[in-house]
Amino acid sequence: MARRAQGRRLELITAAANTPGEVSDEIRATVYALGVMFMTDGPADQYQAAEWIHKAYRFTQRSHPGHPALAFVAPLERMLQAPHAFLPAWEALLTDDDPWVRALARLQLGKMRIMLGQGGRDADAYLELALAEFRALGERWGIQFALRELADRIATRGEFAGACEHYEQAIAVVTEVGAIEDVVQMWSRRAQLYWLLGDEESSTAAMAEAQRYAERVAWPSALAELALAKAELARWSGDTEQAYRQLGVATTMLDPERANIRAVTHDLLGYLAGSLDESREHRVATFQAASEAGHAPLIARVLVGVADLALRGEWYEQAARLLAASASVRGLPDRSQPDVARIEQATRRRLGEPRFAEATQEGAQASWRELVDATLAG
Repeated sequence: MARRAQGRRLELITAAANTPGEVSDEIRATVYALGVMFMTDGPADQYQAAEWIHKAYRFTQRSHPGHPALAFVAPLERMLQAPHAFLPAWEALLTDDDPWVRALARLQLGKMRIMLGQGGRDADAYLELALAEFRALGERWGIQFALRELADRIATRGEFAGACEHYEQAIAVVTEVGAIEDVVQMWSRRAQLYWLLGDEESSTAAMAEAQRYAERVAWPSALAELALAKAELARWSGDTEQAYRQLGVATTMLDPERANIRAVTHDLLGYLAGSLDESREHRVATFQAASEAGHAPLIARVLVGVADLALRGEWYEQAARLLAASASVRGLPDRSQPDVARIEQATRRRLGEPRFAEATQEGAQASWRELVDATLAG
C-alpha cells in the first residue's frame, strides 16, 4: 500500500497506540516500526521518523518479538546513533527466516547506500533483488517502492526510457490499491523524464495525467510535489514566469522548517535569480539546509547549483571542480539533472579539454565543503 494512504491510517493507529493500558507494548512497537517503514518510501519528516524509531525501540525492549517489522527496529535505532556504521546491522537481516524481512532489508540497504553516497552497482543489485522477492511474495507496497527507487536510480544514469517503464509499472501497482496521491507524483516525474528524452508530446500528456489525478485529491504534499515538478519543468524549458508561479503554489503547502524543503526551494530560486548576488544568497541558504539534512543525493544536487553560480561568475575551473565533487558525493554523475550537462559543456568549451580534465580531477579529490565555501565567498 502506498505511503500516504497508509500514512493516514497510521496516524489513527498511532493515536490508539498512545492510549494507556489498551494495547500491548508489542503492538505499540509494531505500529511505530511500520510507520517508519512507510515514511522512508519517499520524502519524509526526518524528525518525526526519528521520534517514532526511538519509541519503537523503547517498546521492543519491554516486549517479545512478534511482527516481522520489529526485526528492523534495532538497525533503525543504530542508524540514528551511528549513521555511517549501521549497514552491518541491516546486512544481518539478509538471512532472516522471514522472506518479507529479507526483501525489505535488501530494499533498505540499496536505498541507504544511495543516501550515504555509497551507491555503485551494489545498490542497484540490492534494489533489483528486493523487487524480485517482493514480486514473488505479491507484496504490492514493496513492489512499487522498489520500482520507484530503481526508476530514479537508472534515470540518474541517463536511462530515461527504462525509468519511464519502471514508473509505468509502479503506477499500475499503486492504482490497484487506489493510492491516487502517489500516482500524481509518479506521472509528474514521468513528464520530466519524457522531457529529458526529448519527447515533449509525451511529457505534456504525462503532466496532464498528473493534473487529472491531482484534481481528485486534497492531500497537500501530493499537490506540492506536483507544483514543484511543474516549476522544475518550466525552468528547464525557460519559462521563468511559470516556474515562479508553481513554486509559489508549492511553498504555500510545504513546511518551511524542514531542511530538505528549504534546500529544494532555494535551489530552484538560485537558478531563477536574475543577478549573481541574488543567486549567491539562495545558494548560501541551499547549502546550509542541505548540510543540515545531510543526505548525499541532496548535497550532490546542491553542489551542481553552486557550480551554476561559479559558471555565472565566469569561474570556469571552479565550476568544473564542483561538478566533479557532486559526482563524487553521489557516487556517479546525475544525468537526470540537465544542468549537469549544460554546465559541463560550457566549462569544457571555455577551458579546453586538457584543463577541464585537470580541474575535474582536482574537484574529485578536494573537500566539497571547501569548494563551496570558496565559491560562495566570491
